[in-house]
Amino acid sequence: MEKVFVTGGSGFLGINLIRSLLNKGYDVISLDLLPFEYDDCKDKIKWVKGDIRNKNTVDECMEGVDYVVHCAAALPSYKKEDIFSTDIDGSKNVITSAYEHKVKRFIQISSTAVYGIPKHTPLHEDDEMVGVGPYGVAKIEAEKVCSEYQNKGMPTAIIRPVSFIGPERLGIFALFYEWAKDGRGFPMIGSGNNRYQFLDVDDLCDVIITCITTEEENMNDTFNVGAKDFTTMKEDYQVVLDKARVWKKDTSAFLQSLLLQY
Repeated sequence: MEKVFVTGGSGFLGINLIRSLLNKGYDVISLDLLPFEYDDCKDKIKWVKGDIRNKNTVDECMEGVDYVVHCAAALPSYKKEDIFSTDIDGSKNVITSAYEHKVKRFIQISSTAVYGIPKHTPLHEDDEMVGVGPYGVAKIEAEKVCSEYQNKGMPTAIIRPVSFIGPERLGIFALFYEWAKDGRGFPMIGSGNNRYQFLDVDDLCDVIITCITTEEENMNDTFNVGAKDFTTMKEDYQVVLDKARVWKKDTSAFLQSLLLQY
């Protein structure tokens, strides 16, 4: 059974990827600062609570690994020093260890933040990289390290996803779902006809696994990843509101039937 090392396995992308990998029959090890607390697969993987900034910890996790998917990162809300030490120094630890342990492939989860504020759409992989803020700068530097190891002969995929959403991550959208549940509408700035390209996390997981399974020459590159089909913000919001109305109607009918029984 082939073994995949996932950094940041306790995070949103990490847990969704781990579920996909387990469904595909892979052996999985996870490393994260936070404990792995997902009961549906906690006993199916090896998980380590630790820091990618500790090279010894990374080396211990890397033993017997075939593929590495590097998801761990300090997000834009973190302090600058934590972003740099995690996203640059930590990333260097992970890919260096992968190279030293002769893993088959390395997959770096980067971000479209490397493009800064886009001057045009769609974005292309060879567009200029101008990171905005510590996070964007750190992601660019981490990619440079990955490119160095590509040049040393390590097959490396650099994936730059747009904003991705799905199970385990609602963020600010949690507030909207609460409003929808309570029968309230959503505030909308302007007409709502602006199109925003959200990416389903399951689609991102499919891309990552494709980088593991496809021919080496097909994955040893940099990829922007987004949704092929997407709509306006107004349409996205309306789907949630419509679903909430159906749910409230079905729930009301169910409760009414209980009252009639008693």
